[in-house]
Amino acid sequence: GSVPDSALQFSQAQASGAMPKHAVTVKMLAPVTKKGSAATPYWNLASSTQATNMVTLEVDNTMQVSEMINKVADASSTSAAKLKLILFGCELQGGRTLASYGIDNLNDVLFHALPVA
Repeated sequence: GSVPDSALQFSQAQASGAMPKHAVTVKMLAPVTKKGSAATPYWNLASSTQATNMVTLEVDNTMQVSEMINKVADASSTSAAKLKLILFGCELQGGRTLASYGIDNLNDVLFHALPVA
């Protein structure tokens, strides 16, 4: 018999070193609106630890960060130019891939997105 398309796609992804797509969650946070003396969460970038929205995306480790930011922007009706994507306290840079940040198991990762002025 013939090989199912899904098996062929998976074997091609394995051969190229690419991970199959996984669903990941992005926690949308509200930005700090006033810079004051009171400390705020997430390195004084968010006004609260409470999510304003949770977005689930299909990604793989070869995806460019800029592409992921665009997906978050589309899903959250936010301008991509005004989003910062944070992972483990590090702002992700648009020209890099998710793999370049050492992401091996995307199922266990929670990203944070912050709209900025």
